[in-house]
Amino acid sequence: MPCRRAALRLGRRAESVQIDLHHLCLADAGISLVLVPRHESALAALDAAAGKIHGVTPPVLTALTGVFPVTVVGDESDTAQRFVLLLSREGQEKELGGPVPVLGQNETLLPDWFRTPVGIARGDHIAIFEPPIGYSGELGAEGPVPSTVLDLTVDGTYPEIPVRPEPAFWCGYRTLFRPTGLGDRPTPVAIVSSATLDAQAPARVYNFWEMRPNPAGMSRHDAALLADDFDHLLDVYTRAVGVSNDVYLDVPRREQFHNGLHDVVRRAGVVADVVGRTMAPVRLAGLAAALALLIASGVLVTRERSREMRLRLLRGVGPAALGARVAWGIAAAAAIGTVIGGLVAFGAVRSFGPTSLLEPGPVREAIVSTAIGLVCALVVVCIAAAVVARRLVDARRKARARRWPVPWELAIVGLAVASYLRLERVGGVRLVGAEAQGGDVLAQAFPLLALAAPLALVVRPARFVLRRARLAGRNVRPAVLLGIRRAIAEPGVTLSLVLGSALAAGSFAVSTILTDSARSLLADKAGTYLGSDLIVTTSEVGPLPAGLADAGTVVVRTQARSGDRSVDVLGVDPTTFARAVRWRADAADHSLDDLLAGIRHPSAGPLPAIIAGGEITDGEMRTLNLKRLSIKPVSSARWFPGYNNGAVLAVVDRDALVATGLDLSEEVWLLNPSADAAQQLKAAGFPVRSPREASEILDVTSFLTVR
Repeated sequence: MPCRRAALRLGRRAESVQIDLHHLCLADAGISLVLVPRHESALAALDAAAGKIHGVTPPVLTALTGVFPVTVVGDESDTAQRFVLLLSREGQEKELGGPVPVLGQNETLLPDWFRTPVGIARGDHIAIFEPPIGYSGELGAEGPVPSTVLDLTVDGTYPEIPVRPEPAFWCGYRTLFRPTGLGDRPTPVAIVSSATLDAQAPARVYNFWEMRPNPAGMSRHDAALLADDFDHLLDVYTRAVGVSNDVYLDVPRREQFHNGLHDVVRRAGVVADVVGRTMAPVRLAGLAAALALLIASGVLVTRERSREMRLRLLRGVGPAALGARVAWGIAAAAAIGTVIGGLVAFGAVRSFGPTSLLEPGPVREAIVSTAIGLVCALVVVCIAAAVVARRLVDARRKARARRWPVPWELAIVGLAVASYLRLERVGGVRLVGAEAQGGDVLAQAFPLLALAAPLALVVRPARFVLRRARLAGRNVRPAVLLGIRRAIAEPGVTLSLVLGSALAAGSFAVSTILTDSARSLLADKAGTYLGSDLIVTTSEVGPLPAGLADAGTVVVRTQARSGDRSVDVLGVDPTTFARAVRWRADAADHSLDDLLAGIRHPSAGPLPAIIAGGEITDGEMRTLNLKRLSIKPVSSARWFPGYNNGAVLAVVDRDALVATGLDLSEEVWLLNPSADAAQQLKAAGFPVRSPREASEILDVTSFLTVR
C-alpha cells in the first residue's frame, strides 16, 4: 500500500507538468536570448552547448525590427502615415496558414487585411523609412525628408494569424498579432527573409535565439534538469558576449533572460502539493484499514496455531518469543506478497492511472516506504500474536461484576463533530497565488468521519440483534434456514462485512457527489466569466448566419472607472441576449427577462444599468480614453454572464451604448455552438479574433487542480 500511494503521488506530479506544458505556449517555458548585435562567437558557443541538451526542439533564430513608416513607391496620393514591423523567423513560410511563396531578398508578405488601407497588389514596391530624429510629420509633409531604409517588393499576402490562442509557432510573439486596443488592428507585420535584413538591416533590429522544451515524455524531474540546462546556456551566452560590453545586457541577467521552465516546475509542485493535501485523509484511512487487517492476520495465525503456542508456553517460552516466531514464520510470504503487490500497483498506475510517467524521487520514496511498511507489518503481527499467545494460558479471570461497556463509538462521533467545526473555521485545501494553503487533516477528513459516525452508532444495536437472532428462521425452508444460520453464526464477522460494505458504498456516493459538485462549480464559474459557450471577438458586426442566429447574440464592451473602482460596461441586446446565455435563478432576485426589461429602450439621460458584483456610488464614469459615460443603476445581481472578479459589471442596452460614440469592442456569444461555428462567422464576413470556449477557461492551473 505505501508503494501504491507513492506511485499515485508521483503520477500526479508528472501529469501536472504534462498538463501545464500542453496548455502553455512553449516559448514561455523555454529560453529566448537577445543577440544585439549578432555575435558569431556567441552563436557558435550557444549551438555547441545546445547540442548536448536533451528534451528540446532545435533552436530557431528570429529577426525583428521596430515600427517603421511605410508608403507605396510611386503613389503620390498616399500621404497617410502607415507603419509596419519587419519579421523574419526560420521556417516561417510553412506556418503562415496557407500556400505562400518562399521569399527572396527584398521581398515581403503583408497581411491580407492590410491591402485595403494601403491599396497594394502583388508586384508593388513599398518603401520603409527611417525618420530623422525629431521628425513627427506625415510622409510627404513639409519638413525633413525621411531616408529610405528598404525598398521591398510585395510578393503576396498571408492569412490573418489567429490569436488567443496563437499557433504554437507564433505564440512567442503574440503581442505582434493581437489588437492593441478596443477593436483596433495591430501594427501589421511584414514577413521578410533573413537575407533581406542581413544585407540591408535597419538600425533597429533585434535578433532572438530561441529554444523550447519538447514536452513528449517530459516528467517533473526532466523539466527541473532542463531548466538548469537553460541556466547554463545563459551563462554560456554572457561569457561569449560579455555583459559589460553590450548595452542590452546591462540589466541583471536573470531579469533580462527569463527561464520560464522554472515556473512550470514550481506550478507542478503546487499541484502535487494540493492533491497530496487533499488525499491526506484517504491515506490515513488506508493506513488504518491496513493496520486492522494486520492485527486480524496476527490473531488468526495465532489461533490456528493455538495448540502449539500453548505447549510452548507451558515449556516456559515467553509471549514475545512466540510472537517473534509467528512473525518469522510469515516473513517469507509477506515479503513475496509485498514485492508482487508493489509490482502490480506500479503496473496498474502506469497502465490505468493518471499517467505513465514516473518520477525518480517518488520511486525511491515508494521503495523505501514499502520496505518500512513490511518491517512495520511484521512488528504488528508479532505484537498481536504475543498478546493472543499470552492469553492462551495466563489470561486473567473475567470479573463477574457487570460493567458498562466503554462507548467507543462516541469518540468517532466526537471526531466527526470536531472535524465539521474545523472545516467550517479553517476550510479545506486552497490554491491562493503561487502556494497551496490549508490542508488540515482533521478538517479534510469530515466526509469520511461523517460516514463512519452513523455506522459506528449502528454497531451495538446490530450486534445485539444478531446475537439474539441465532435461532431465527425455524419456519422457513431448509436452504434459507441454512443461509440465515451461517450468516448469523458469527455475528462479529457478519457485522464487519455489512459495515465495511456500507462504508464502501457511502464513500463511493460521497466521492461521486464531491466530484460532480466540483465539476458543476467549475463549469458555472467558467460560464459566468466567459458569458456563453463560445465567445468570438470581432470588429465588424452584422446579421448572424442563419445557423447561429437562434442561439447567438452580439454584445459590445468597454471599460471605465467610477471613483476608485474598475467597471466593466457590457452592452447587450435585450431581445436576443437570453437565448445565448445560461441563467441561474439564484443569480438575482428577479428573472433575466425582468432585469433586461429594465434597461430596454432607455430614454434620454443616463443609461439604465444592471449592476453585478458590487455597488457603484457615482454614475458619472470615465472611460479609458478619458471620455465620460453616465449610467443609472436600476437593478442588481449577485453575478451576471460576463462578470469578472475584481471589477463591477454594468449591463446596459447595446444600441444606447453604441450611440454614445465610445470606443467599443464587439463580441459574438454563442450557446451550444457547432464545431465549425467560427468558420461560419468567417464565411459570413466577420473578422474572427480570439475565439474562446469554456473548456479553455478551465485549462489553468488552479482550475485543473480542483478538477
